[in-house]
Amino acid sequence: MKEADMEKMAEIKSAEEAPAARETPAAEKGAGQPVSADEKPENQGVQKEPAEDMEKAEAEIRASEGGAGAVGEESLAAKLEASEAALKAASDRYLRTVAELENFKKRTARETEEFRKYANVSLVQKLLPALDNMERAMDSAASPEAGASAIVEGLRITIADILKVFGEFNVKPVEAEGKKFDPVYHMAVAHEETDAADPDTVIRTFQKGYIMHDRLIRPAMVSVAKAMPVSCEKAGDGGKNRAQESEPSVGIDIRT
Repeated sequence: MKEADMEKMAEIKSAEEAPAARETPAAEKGAGQPVSADEKPENQGVQKEPAEDMEKAEAEIRASEGGAGAVGEESLAAKLEASEAALKAASDRYLRTVAELENFKKRTARETEEFRKYANVSLVQKLLPALDNMERAMDSAASPEAGASAIVEGLRITIADILKVFGEFNVKPVEAEGKKFDPVYHMAVAHEETDAADPDTVIRTFQKGYIMHDRLIRPAMVSVAKAMPVSCEKAGDGGKNRAQESEPSVGIDIRT
């Protein structure tokens, strides 16, 4: 019940008590005296009015409470409808996002596979002229009137074309001969004793190595210089001392 309704009920109650208070002195004053017929209807009307007012007030209170309840229910229904609409919109956005993500994954996988499959197309296209030159050189070699110089020239042109393609892809040969042996870039397949180069220096290349940008594609197969052995005549006394050190000392039993 609202505060205004309670105040209204209090006013009605005070209005009921006021006539009773006003009638009490008269009753006391006329105690023992008969009441006239003219006075009875007036008193009865005064007593009925507060009761009717009370009923009207209660009816108004019930009506106001019913209206407030209806308004509250309508407000809750509107809020519930708005929440359901927001939830549906969020669900739709989520489903669209998931679908877009799946499509992106499929498209990326397809593009990656195509790139892996055709990544070397440009390299093959650039190597085709070199292959053409090689085939022309072979045709020239098969001709009876072709000389060795024509074959050599065809091979030289082919090698130049290939090296040109390598340069476009930043592929360079590994520096080997005259360089200090580096196990990262060089593969030693032979050692040669020589005094023409310092020990551990690459003196010959059997197969070139190549690097692309900063990555090694394959190492160079090389021969590495090794120091010449020192003869006993050049060694002098030092050589004799080393020979003596290698022999077993006297007094040691070396029998098994």
